[in-house]
Amino acid sequence: MYNDHIEGHSFNFRQHMAMLSADICALDHSHKVMLMLLCDSCIAFSSLSCQITKHLAIIDGEQIFTGLLSLTNELGQIRACNLVATKSHSQFELSMNSIQKLLDLYGHSHPQLIYTDTMANKQFLERCFLLLRKNVIPVEKHDHLEPFELSDAFWTNIFVKNTASSINDAICTILEDVPEDKGCVVVGFDSEWNVELAPNRRVQQQGKTAVIQIAYQS
Repeated sequence: MYNDHIEGHSFNFRQHMAMLSADICALDHSHKVMLMLLCDSCIAFSSLSCQITKHLAIIDGEQIFTGLLSLTNELGQIRACNLVATKSHSQFELSMNSIQKLLDLYGHSHPQLIYTDTMANKQFLERCFLLLRKNVIPVEKHDHLEPFELSDAFWTNIFVKNTASSINDAICTILEDVPEDKGCVVVGFDSEWNVELAPNRRVQQQGKTAVIQIAYQS
C-alpha cells in the first residue's frame, strides 16, 4: 500500500524537484542501506529510494545498482536522485543535462558552486554547467608563488583516551564550559565500527562501536 501510494504521487515529486533552484549544490554517491535525504515534500520518496539500493534487481546474488546519486541545492532540497550501477559519469550525465534545461525553463540561474568529494567530477561538472568556470582562475597560473603555510594555531591537537576515567575527564572539561543559565556548547561527534559483508555485499553483522571522535573548539 505504501509503495502504491508513493508511486501514485511520483509525478508530483518529480515536478516539485524540477522547479527547485540550484545555486549551490552538493553531489554525492550513497552506498549505505538507509539514508534519509530531506526535501520539502519528497521525504518519503527519497527514503524509499535509499532503502531499495541494496534490494532492487538482484541477479544471481549480485546487485544491479551499487549506489544512489543525489544532488541537493543550497536549501538541502533534493535536485536529482538516481540509482546508478557505477560511479561513472555516464550514469548521471543525462540527469545533469536535464537539470540544466529545467533551470532555464523555470528561470533559475545555473549552479555557481558544487561540492563533491571526488575531484574526478570537476571537469565533468564544468562541462555540464558552464557558470562554474566563470571568473575562476586555475591554481596552475600561480604555481610560481611561495606556498601558503598555516601557523601552529590552526593545527588540531588529537588526544587519544582509552580508559573510562580518562574519557570522563576529557568530557568534564567540555561540560565545564556549559553556561549555568541559558546557552549551549557545540561539539562535533562521529563514531566508527566494523561490519561483515556477505558475497552479495549485504551487511551480515555489525560490530560494536570501536571509535568515538569528539571535536571541540579548535
